[in-house]
Amino acid sequence: MKIPTTLFLLLLVLSAKSQWLNSDGYSLAYYGEFISHPGLNGSLHYSLKDWNSSKDSPRQRSISLSPSLGFFYHANYQRSFFVVAELAYQRSKKRQAWEWGLIGGYQRSFIPNSWRILHS
Repeated sequence: MKIPTTLFLLLLVLSAKSQWLNSDGYSLAYYGEFISHPGLNGSLHYSLKDWNSSKDSPRQRSISLSPSLGFFYHANYQRSFFVVAELAYQRSKKRQAWEWGLIGGYQRSFIPNSWRILHS
């Protein structure tokens, strides 16, 4: 239970420092399957470049970066944490919008040795 508490406090620190890091925003979300695998996911959002086209055709384009950190666990089975970064290109024109993105990350799971055979 110490690991989820530590990660939660770390996410609170990241959200408090997000203004210092000049991010455009941050989010903290529940991450998991209903109640059996609870977890948290925190992310920062940075806008790298924004540009608009002429006033005749209102198009908006932007490139953004969103790093996130999270964890989830199951009390008797596993604990996992992950770090993910997303680089996205958004484009909107009047009522249509679309987004392309590249996502890369790392996940580490810790599974207890529950199937060990005792020789005694």
